[in-house]
Amino acid sequence: MREFESSFAASLQSQVTTLCHCWKLTRKDGAILGFTDFDQDLVIAGLTYRAAASFNRSNIADEASINGVSNLELQTVFDDDSISEVDLIKGKYDFAEVQIFMVNYLDLPTSLTASPPKLIKLNRGLLGQFKNDGRQLTASCRSLGDKLNQTDGSVTSRTCRYQLGDEKCTVNLASFTHNCEIASVSTKQLFYLDSSAPQINDYGDQGKLTFTSGENAGITTQILDYDSEARITLWKPLPYLPQPGDTVILVAGCDRYYSTCGDKFDNAINFGGEHGDGNYIPGQDEMARGRK
Repeated sequence: MREFESSFAASLQSQVTTLCHCWKLTRKDGAILGFTDFDQDLVIAGLTYRAAASFNRSNIADEASINGVSNLELQTVFDDDSISEVDLIKGKYDFAEVQIFMVNYLDLPTSLTASPPKLIKLNRGLLGQFKNDGRQLTASCRSLGDKLNQTDGSVTSRTCRYQLGDEKCTVNLASFTHNCEIASVSTKQLFYLDSSAPQINDYGDQGKLTFTSGENAGITTQILDYDSEARITLWKPLPYLPQPGDTVILVAGCDRYYSTCGDKFDNAINFGGEHGDGNYIPGQDEMARGRK
């Protein structure tokens, strides 16, 4: 049976409870944000939990096994300056830690770690997949036990397992990085770079584009298609329409195939996959067929 601080335990047994939910969000860059569904801001352990009536959560699904995964969804709308769509695109909230708990808003705790506690801890985990329809944000929250279900280590693959430019790939990205400007713009997802960009078909496919000026400054996004006119199509639209003259950093892309590794990057010796005609990875059907 749970034990609580005496005054908090008494408040739970009263005929009228004065409880509210709080969310503590800790980003990987160290920024800490607090929110509550109470109608006024609350200060708990030195952190201000801002009133956010637009925050909702689903029921918490929990499993009792050692590798069971608790999960829930948090929903909000972009009506709070502390959470912006641009920051989400920049990845500032990727794998942020979330703590959800209940407190008595008439008798707030001064610590989240005191024992016995003066709060009810509901869930703790990491933010996972985001769904954004432009106005409402839905974020999944996975418990720390989810890490036990993640694959660790390398697996065989016909395509390269390495990231372009990492210590196993060894490609020097300096030779494939270009400072360019936006020449003309069609949409938030389609625009042209100036003549300083490589005029080579597929050069930037699966590559990265980082904006260093303009309203999209600081945003890094992935390229879907790149042609010989330096026309860029992004996987997802930018939050703001780019403008001619905006500066960007273009990094070439790699489709992770052996031919690309050798022909484009002259790096076939460090290819991180099992390429070939299929004999390198026979697959289940081939193995079940047996030797002739």
